[in-house]
Amino acid sequence: MLYHFACHPIMGAPGGANTAGFPGFASRLLEDALGEGSVALFVQGCGGDINPVRYKTVAVPDGEPLGNRLGAKVLQTWRGIETKTNAELKLHQ
Repeated sequence: MLYHFACHPIMGAPGGANTAGFPGFASRLLEDALGEGSVALFVQGCGGDINPVRYKTVAVPDGEPLGNRLGAKVLQTWRGIETKTNAELKLHQ
């Protein structure tokens, strides 16, 4: 699954450990929900100067709550996508 979110992935784990930030937590939630062999790949959207809420207002930013919220929303959206088995793909030049 490829998903994107317009926010800098700069929040880690409590204690200052190196992590994949909130996208790592989101990807883990998605991969666990989608099952063995699934890969969730985060692509940063147009972040500009957009940092996570509360990033500067807490002593130790924790990316897990934001990552879990993002992962849950991506999963909810993915489950709502309607697909067709007989859809045609047309290319135009």
